[in-house]
Amino acid sequence: MKPHAIHVAFSCLSISVLIAGCQTTRTITKRSEFERLKRDALVKIITRDSVTFELVGVSLVDSVIFGTGVARTSSGVQRFQGGVPFSHIRYIQSGESGFWTGLLAVGAVGYVGYTAISYLNEGNQDFRVNANIAWYQPGGGGGSGGGTSCPTIYAWDGDRYVVQGEAISVALGRGLEMATVNVLPSLRSDGGISTVRITNERAETHYLNAVSLEAVMTDERAEVVADPGGTFWPVYQLRPPAGAIDFHGNDVLARIQKSDSDYWESSLSGSGSTFEDGIELTLPVEGGRTEGTLLIRGINTQIFNTVLRNISSILGDDYLEFTKQLDEDPELIQLMRGWMSEVSLSVTLWNGREWVSCGSMIPEATTVPFTKGMRLNVGNSGGTSVKIRLTSLADVWNIDAVGIDWTPVGPLQPAGMKLLSAQRPDGQSVADDLGTADSRYVVVLPGQQVDCRFGSMKGRPGKKVIYALGVQGYLYEWPVEEQARSPKILPVSMGMKVGILKTMLRNRNVILPPIYEEWNREQAVRRVH
Repeated sequence: MKPHAIHVAFSCLSISVLIAGCQTTRTITKRSEFERLKRDALVKIITRDSVTFELVGVSLVDSVIFGTGVARTSSGVQRFQGGVPFSHIRYIQSGESGFWTGLLAVGAVGYVGYTAISYLNEGNQDFRVNANIAWYQPGGGGGSGGGTSCPTIYAWDGDRYVVQGEAISVALGRGLEMATVNVLPSLRSDGGISTVRITNERAETHYLNAVSLEAVMTDERAEVVADPGGTFWPVYQLRPPAGAIDFHGNDVLARIQKSDSDYWESSLSGSGSTFEDGIELTLPVEGGRTEGTLLIRGINTQIFNTVLRNISSILGDDYLEFTKQLDEDPELIQLMRGWMSEVSLSVTLWNGREWVSCGSMIPEATTVPFTKGMRLNVGNSGGTSVKIRLTSLADVWNIDAVGIDWTPVGPLQPAGMKLLSAQRPDGQSVADDLGTADSRYVVVLPGQQVDCRFGSMKGRPGKKVIYALGVQGYLYEWPVEEQARSPKILPVSMGMKVGILKTMLRNRNVILPPIYEEWNREQAVRRVH
């Protein structure tokens, strides 16, 4: 296929799969099929200046969506007949059968969906849509799934791309935009170039604001970890815990003494009304040392899938409006930030009198296991061991291994690597949009990727270079279609639904029981199968 043959109008093709409202992956093969999908649909559009259009009889002409309906602004509602350019659109949502079945955050003209097209027959204008762009249907035949996933990071090791981690995992909307750091132990310079691939492998829309690559020099035998603040530390000799008891009284030491993918799995069972779970660890202190690096290897569960389904079931047709509120409502954003703390892994230290906070780690990945570090200052305890607790909401964290290194070290000093290029698969450059954090974003839809090439650091004898990728941005989860017909949908206004959700978010005893009830049912089914 010739890249120039892809007309701008076909940037809408990724939307067509969403408009289909399918329960499983569906491939659209002809333009006529695309037209049929939207002919009777009510399409809701929100523009970048917060005008909401509700249109019927929509048609595509070049990069403009035409239709008839109403335009809603802060000053009122007006009849509308005309076109809305793609460059003005922030979201598109289409409904059939009386409920919304699609959500897509839209970028600039030509950015949306151009890699979704896997084939174009120039003779009859037929086309195919990448099968990765599908509705998220948990447990069914749909897409690869939503949940607290995020952009997946791959590093070029000289022979192939190796998966390294996931970024901006809990940046659920523009109001929660964040920056994360992932250490890339597999990344190797190839001809002076360090190449990183960022992909979208989930039913989400990713907005990338900036990417950066840092390099540190350390000893050959050291492992490098990043702490929650993005500071890098060398780890030389890990000592496993001397004891580990979870909050249900179980001895789980064997599960977390070494990294072997035999995870301690958090569980609500026995947590009572606190909904919390965790582990109390006894760590041996080496030679009267007062500072060490705590290292935690683990992975997060897919419980957010259940959360998303519950939210979708309450909002129904108003999921899009809720997404807009999550971008703009300060109170809702603050409540969501509070829940970000709730699901983070809190580390506390017993100082002989009370438990004191050492910091926390946000959820990072549900697909790729990760390693994080945290510096501990245990003070002059004078003892041979210290106690710490790892605490979070139940069923969010699974822990593979915990250890501590008492080697006296300082933080590693990073050097920034120059961004040489950032390209989509067709060669389109997005480097200018990703070089600095600003108002320009690169939109990455399911099945799409961006390859970033950076400079590299020259090594020295007896030393090695370790790289880390910084990513800033946010993502939108696609709603779960099956919940649109749920009896939980409230026959009230959007404003009342948001108010109800805010009340639920303020009270864990209201919002969590149905989520955990559904999650436990799903886990029981998985164990049976």
